[in-house]
Amino acid sequence: ERLHVDHLLERSANTLSGGQLQRVMIARGVACVARGAPVILADEPTSALDPQTTRNVLECLESINTRFGVTIVIVTHEMRVVRTLCHRAAVMDQGHVVEIADVRDGEFRMQSPQALALLAEEA
Repeated sequence: ERLHVDHLLERSANTLSGGQLQRVMIARGVACVARGAPVILADEPTSALDPQTTRNVLECLESINTRFGVTIVIVTHEMRVVRTLCHRAAVMDQGHVVEIADVRDGEFRMQSPQALALLAEEA
């Protein structure tokens, strides 16, 4: 209900929009947490979503993390998602971690060229 996908349960995946499909996939992750999964992997969880749906998804993921204590690993290029949800961020380049930073306070203290490029895109 929180992700507003209950009305989509009877529809086939190939009839859903990108945003609807994204929300359904996150709802599936929530179901896994309910079954005791210790980690959720969210690959670009807010891509193709409108601003309101993005806020709903981020609030839901934050609630899952807080309520169930589950670790959520997020793959994203969107620094606002990192600022909103993440406690730590790893910056990768060609499959290798080039920097890890604490972002609990919403501020980044990164120095790698890759991280600085991501932060510049955000501005």
